[in-house]
Amino acid sequence: MLQPIDLLDWASSPSHLQYNRYVKSGYRPLLSTWGCLQSLFYVHNELFNVYSHGLFALYFMFIVPMQVPWSGITQPLFVYLSCMSAVTVLLGSFCYHLFMNHHGGAPVYSKLLQCDMIGIGVLNLFGPIGCLFVNFYPWGRYCYAILIIYTAVTTRALFKSVTAKDARGRAVPFIPMMLFRGVLLVLRMCGFGSASHAALWHMVAGEIAGVTGAVINILRVPERWLPGRLSDYLLNSHCIHHVCAVTAILNLHWATMEDILWFAN
Repeated sequence: MLQPIDLLDWASSPSHLQYNRYVKSGYRPLLSTWGCLQSLFYVHNELFNVYSHGLFALYFMFIVPMQVPWSGITQPLFVYLSCMSAVTVLLGSFCYHLFMNHHGGAPVYSKLLQCDMIGIGVLNLFGPIGCLFVNFYPWGRYCYAILIIYTAVTTRALFKSVTAKDARGRAVPFIPMMLFRGVLLVLRMCGFGSASHAALWHMVAGEIAGVTGAVINILRVPERWLPGRLSDYLLNSHCIHHVCAVTAILNLHWATMEDILWFAN
């Protein structure tokens, strides 16, 4: 481990990083690109966020493709899209958290945040597309209509979130997309369409994990109730949000694999 630099408390941290006043310590000062990279090797309050998504990005890049039974799949495009969208959102988050204290200041932070939002949009656009295709395939032309509508709604949410100026503006555009996807999930649970039952439960688990992580992140718990170094470095709302996000991404990929294999058979 490298000798760490002097970390800052919340009040002394760069103003554009003061978005959670309940995390009191462990902030890195503004650093060069090399300095940000060196922070991979000492403890600070973004280290868990960096590694939790960085390691799973490597998992989806190198391990998952080796686990896919390619010879038994008739629709490999959806598997590629699932892996690509997972890598995109995880790498975007990794870069955002690693370089958020870059000495370029707020302008660089803004670009990193946009990259993070692009990753979220790409995951929501391409991650569930295989499951939607398989489930509604028996509906013929209506299946393609559903895919077109979902793509349009999600693309609009992506554009609005990337160009938004505040947290509310980044979150609100995804509400219509989530509602539409929720309706499609309810239709699937009620027996409309035809697909793998195992995939359905992965989809439900993924949606629950995603929503739970988002709510916890918004409420700023448990650090709001239990301030201290443990919450600052490991058990704060954003760390929990990262665990929920990885859980959601994994379940979404597993659902895609179950559906694609079911479709092939």
